[in-house]
Amino acid sequence: MSHTILQAHSSLHEGIVLHSTNKKRKISKNNDAFVDDCDGVASQRHNTSAKCEVAMKLHLQIGAQLWIYMINATGGAIAFHNSGLQMLAIDDSSFPTKVKETPSREIWLKNSFGSKSKIEKMSTSMSNKGLRYLHAIDGNMNQEYHAKQNQAMQNTGIQRSIRKINNDRGQMNA
Repeated sequence: MSHTILQAHSSLHEGIVLHSTNKKRKISKNNDAFVDDCDGVASQRHNTSAKCEVAMKLHLQIGAQLWIYMINATGGAIAFHNSGLQMLAIDDSSFPTKVKETPSREIWLKNSFGSKSKIEKMSTSMSNKGLRYLHAIDGNMNQEYHAKQNQAMQNTGIQRSIRKINNDRGQMNA
């Protein structure tokens, strides 16, 4: 069923479209989804960063609300408290231009009863855990690096403990 919902959402809402430099090929992407975890993507182009950010916010909101309607139609529900908004928006008020740390716009989504919830805005450098990896949309991999480093240290500690237990057992049997 989830494949059908993803296909329907993709046909009703254009996510992100990346054209090749010669415009002969393109990549279209709408959602990254696995079991009950779905990350929607969208893009918009305008002649100014401010107009682009407004259009992007609206495009994201429409796509997310459409996804909610589809999940509700299957008897499911979205946990708004686990939802977040990350947006790469450009601040062109300075030179050189910079990526905004957090989007200036907010997104409000409605549940199946019509109640609105404000979706938490997340920094572009804040990692989003998807399919067991921490991804930050600004490309920052520090959180993933530290998480893997801690995981390796924990695994090493567990292995040392197992070796110590086995050594202690060997001494008891001697």
